[in-house]
Amino acid sequence: MALSVEQFAGPLFVCICVALILFGVFTTQVYFYWGTYEEDTTPMKFMVLSMWLLEAVHTVFCIDLMYQYFIRDFGNADALDIVPWTVGGTVFLEITIVAMCQGFYIVRIWHLSHNNKLATLVPTVTLACRLVFGLATGSLLYRFTKWDQFRQHKGPLATLNCGLALAAVVDLLCTLLLTYYLRQHRTSFRRTRRMVQTLIFYTVNTGALTMAFSVAILFMFNFVEGSLLFAGMVEIVSKLYANSAVAMINARQHIKNQSRGDGSLNTIPLSIRGPPSYGNNSETDRVRVAIFKDTITDTAPGGSMSTENGKESLKSGFNLA
Repeated sequence: MALSVEQFAGPLFVCICVALILFGVFTTQVYFYWGTYEEDTTPMKFMVLSMWLLEAVHTVFCIDLMYQYFIRDFGNADALDIVPWTVGGTVFLEITIVAMCQGFYIVRIWHLSHNNKLATLVPTVTLACRLVFGLATGSLLYRFTKWDQFRQHKGPLATLNCGLALAAVVDLLCTLLLTYYLRQHRTSFRRTRRMVQTLIFYTVNTGALTMAFSVAILFMFNFVEGSLLFAGMVEIVSKLYANSAVAMINARQHIKNQSRGDGSLNTIPLSIRGPPSYGNNSETDRVRVAIFKDTITDTAPGGSMSTENGKESLKSGFNLA
């Protein structure tokens, strides 16, 4: 019996402990955001606050799940196969949080691509399909009240696999599109290029992490039997998405610190201004680049560069207004 508990529920216990740690990290990130970006738009603040509230409820459900398995039903081997009602609740919360994070990335693509409908249509439709399969999976957890029934029935098998696969596809599409549009706006100026490279670094790493985790859950569900490892990993995935999204938002401060020694920072609209016009009388070239409401004045030898005549504006996608 002890071995059965260890094999079946042990991985779930470990994964929930990791999820609790990630919630602490996420809370720290939200605290940093709230004290650093007081001038952010109301939609942005609302999104961050909503994610924290949803994560807090999700964490409470995870604790209740552990309490039921390891305290309330301790020593009852038959109770291990019962699906607690909080599992379905955590799935619904996870679907909502992941949709908010992936929707945030799609909004960034919309701004970066100058409102390109085709660029945002594919990930949006894929995300909508992922939501449908995810909600179906959560609903089936209340229909099949035992884990063996849930794992053996074709319905949950199809909805969970399709939902996880589509989540990975959305991550891949968002990562590729964001990287593509960010690379389109690299310039020959060192500080501007460094900023864009930093954004690409965050985008690729966060997208790769969440995509790999979704694929790992898919394999755990299909190939690791007699264990709730896949269920524990599901409890972690929402916190990975939430941490990734807020880390991307908080990256603005890191980028600002990188450039503070070289240029002047002022609050202006969220845009990259260009193309510049060239003059012939100055000894330096200057380009003003606005990223995340911060202005960097870059300098290069060989003439003057003014942005007064630049008409094109590229929004970075971090402003939800």
